Parts: sequence; C-alpha cells; structure tokens
Amino acid sequence: MISWISIYISRTNFTSRLYFLPCWFIGYLSKMLPYFPLTELTTELALEIIRLAATPAPDENLHRRRGYYSTALSLCSVSSTIRRATMPYLLHTIILSSSSDVLSFIDSLRLQKQHMFHGSRLAVQYSHFVRRFWSTECWEPLVDSHAHDMLDYTTLYDVIRGVESLGLNFLSLHLLYNGLSAPLSNPREDWFCRRVTLAGLFWRWKPLTSTSEGLAFLRQITHLNLWIPDHQIDPLSPNRSPIPRWVEQVPFALMPNLIHFSCPLLTNQKLQLGHNPYYTPTEVIVYAVDLSCTLDHDPTVFLQWASAPDPLAYGVVLPFRTPILPPDCAHEDWRWEVAYLQGQEDRMLQG
Repeated sequence: MISWISIYISRTNFTSRLYFLPCWFIGYLSKMLPYFPLTELTTELALEIIRLAATPAPDENLHRRRGYYSTALSLCSVSSTIRRATMPYLLHTIILSSSSDVLSFIDSLRLQKQHMFHGSRLAVQYSHFVRRFWSTECWEPLVDSHAHDMLDYTTLYDVIRGVESLGLNFLSLHLLYNGLSAPLSNPREDWFCRRVTLAGLFWRWKPLTSTSEGLAFLRQITHLNLWIPDHQIDPLSPNRSPIPRWVEQVPFALMPNLIHFSCPLLTNQKLQLGHNPYYTPTEVIVYAVDLSCTLDHDPTVFLQWASAPDPLAYGVVLPFRTPILPPDCAHEDWRWEVAYLQGQEDRMLQG
C-alpha cells in the first residue's frame, strides 16, 4: 500500500509543488531541508521517482474510478521537463471509462496535432507511447446528424492500430467499427495490434465478419480474450459442459493467425449489488497452440477443444479475480475495466 505526501521542489528560478511521492521517502525527506532538490538527484533516480508516482495503482483505485491518472496529471503541471518525463507513463495504459472520456481523449489528440504543427514544446506523439488501450463505452454516431455534431472516432485509429493490447467493452463497438472503416484506414496494411480483449454482456460479430475491413482486423488477431459472462445462472448439471454456448458463435475460421484463446468457464459466484444479485465468473480456460508441434494450423481447433467431451483437458484453468463493485456503483461493466487495468488480460494471454 502506498501513501502519498506533498513536497516542494526547488529549482534554479522557481519553486513548484510536486504531489504524491511514495511514503518510503518520508523518513529520508524529514531529515532534509523543507525544499527537496529533485534536480540534484541522479537522472536514473529522478526518473524512477516519477515512474512510481505516475503509474496508476489499480488496487488503490477500485473505489475511485476517476482517480486512475490524478497523480500523473498533477506531475504534468509541475514543469515542462517533468511533463516530458511523465507523459510516457501517463500514456502507457489508456482507460476510457465513459463516452465523455472518449471525446476528451479525441480532443487531446487533435490538440497535439496543433502543437506539432506549430512546433510547440508541449507536442507529444501519443501513438508512440500508448501500449494498452481500453474503452468501456462510447456514444453511437448518428448518420443524419449535422456535420458539426458528428461523432468522429476515426481520430483514434492511429492510436489503437499500433497498441500491444486492445480492450473493448461491447458498448464501444462503434469506436472500433468507425476506425476500421475510415477513408484513410487500411487495416490490411497498417493494423499492427495482435492481442485483443472483448468484454461485456454479448458481442456482435456480424459488423466484423460482413465487411472487408472487419475481416482484415480478425485476420491480424493472434491472442483473443473474451470476457463474456454466462447468462445461465442455474447450477451446472453433471453432464453439462463448463464451456459457455456462445463460444460456438465465435468466427474462429476467420482468424487464421489465432494461436491463443481464453474465455470464462460456467463457474459463477453469486454477488449482491444492493438489492440485486448478479453473477461473476471465477475461472477461465486458456487454450494455446504450440506452433513448434504443428505445420498446418487450423484455428477452428479452439472450437473442437471447447466442444470436446472433456474440454478442460486441452487447456489451462486460471482464476479470474474480477473486482467486487462498491455498493454505490451501478455500472457493472466497471468490473471488466478494472480487470483490464490490473493486467489480467495479459496474464491470460501468456497462459
């Protein structure tokens, strides 16, 4: 657990406040002058302090959804030098919790284009630093809207096409579809993201399987997590497969490069949210293809394994630690968001 304190930094011509340094510095700082000379530290130590302070700590923010980036944003307000050092950690993992967050991030991307055009020292190429991207929801663009009212998600394409891991709730479908179908997009040639996590109550495959750009997206996927809870909440019968039935709808045949697949098992835990009970998966099955043992890879093997009499014999079962929602939170999709922030998708993709 990390506690935070507010200290002062003394620099050559100004004094500014740097918030939220780790508590293990308290004893050290208490023996020093009231003004802490960060610039007198070695570069490596100063950057490590900034990294620790700027990196979101998911376990500490489960009950403060808006607090993921508060420390990093405070650091960016100190000076242009601290801002440049902080931005890579601020941008490494992007979590957009709401539709308004998506629009704010798009506005930030557009502002950066202006900064780069004018040669501003505040210019940052976001796509160089964003490695993990998650969106919980986004508003649906309306075709008959006026031009100035149109929601344009195509600006995000340059960011999400190159991330190492992409996570989307089904409420963010339009963000993906609009980016893939943008006039300047070419997912056959410029889409580089191979690891995808899709979450929510359901997933609509047809918009991807019925378009050329959607098919190009599916062909690029090598690692796929599907966090779709089971809608069957009754106790499992002894003869029933622990694999959810919706796996049969996954278009494995259209993912020729898929070598890693995971999904929740039908082992649900009953939880209480106010007066309403809900169910959350507690385990996932992870299937992986060893390319060193096969020359002709058929992606439909994942469906064959999942449909086998003993589907657990072909994969590895891992615990799925979805966070418990706070009593005042009515947005159940927050569970998937926090699970992604905690890096659970990476743990499953690595099996």
